[in-house]
Amino acid sequence: MDIEPATLVRVLDRMERDGLVARSASAEDRRRNAIKPLAKAKPMWKKITTTAERVRERVVEGLTPRQIATFKEVCRVVQANLQVEEAGAKQKVAAK
Repeated sequence: MDIEPATLVRVLDRMERDGLVARSASAEDRRRNAIKPLAKAKPMWKKITTTAERVRERVVEGLTPRQIATFKEVCRVVQANLQVEEAGAKQKVAAK
């Protein structure tokens, strides 16, 4: 899943404003920030991970391990196809 940098910055700005994360300059690369979750984010994170796990379980309910493996492989191929298509579209826009 790709997130545009500008979108990510806005999300992080809101999370920082709401006291969920803290940003600090990366020691290794001045162009980067380190993102640290704060205590206020822990209950929210627990709810998100619990919900994600329930969704994962529901998605594969009734499928055999082989079917799950096939499903994952198909998803990887679809994602790769979409990334190639997106990269091509960005190149066309840049060329204009």
